[in-house]
Amino acid sequence: MYGFINHIIYSSNIKNYPKMIGEGFRRALIYLLLFTLIFGTIKGITTGVYWGKEYKNIMETIINKLPDFYVKNGELIVDSNKPITLHQSRNSIYIVDTTGVIGTEYLDSFENGVLFLKESLLLKSNFEIFELKYNNLDIEGFNKSTLYNILPIKTVGIIIGLLTVFIFFLEKLLTSLVTTIFLRLVMTFVKGKIPFNNLIVVAIYALTIPSIIKLTFDLFGLGFTWFLYYIIYIIYVLLAVKQVWKTNIR
Repeated sequence: MYGFINHIIYSSNIKNYPKMIGEGFRRALIYLLLFTLIFGTIKGITTGVYWGKEYKNIMETIINKLPDFYVKNGELIVDSNKPITLHQSRNSIYIVDTTGVIGTEYLDSFENGVLFLKESLLLKSNFEIFELKYNNLDIEGFNKSTLYNILPIKTVGIIIGLLTVFIFFLEKLLTSLVTTIFLRLVMTFVKGKIPFNNLIVVAIYALTIPSIIKLTFDLFGLGFTWFLYYIIYIIYVLLAVKQVWKTNIR
């Protein structure tokens, strides 16, 4: 653990990237897995706990405000011909729409929200959106009277928590891979090329600071857009690549 913490601190200094490249891709991948295990789990626990509590509130709101409904052939059938707003505040909204009038973009103005569509359920938390298909939830035939028995609160929290950890890792892996491919293409036009394996090491370690910043903001409910996250990441990557390139041509 001490070595891992040192690596986090070490990766924040652009000048250290040439040395980290020397440690190889395997160590960078192990670092990414540990980073996901620790910080992804923190994110997963907080997100799971939040949606566990919200799930209970949503169920109570649905029972009190929503007309009769049921799920058939993976589709939500509601006794209403227009969207129904179950709850709305400055930062959050819960809405049901099986008419096709409302789409994902309706959640853009809110930090948190729930959107029940005809074929899926959209959950938004701290500007991140999760989609759950009714077909995948095994809730065929459920209705207002059986709602509470479908998914216990703990189960909802665990499912969303695990999904959050998986998405956390997948986002880091795909971001580093796409960034590496782009950098490799750029390198074909410049003098002093950097090998693919070295570029992906840079791309992985450069995720550290922007990921910690975003997670910290999200934990305090302050909101940190993906746009800012990627801006910081790109700056780190470019500065690190420049440092490595300068070291290589000396």
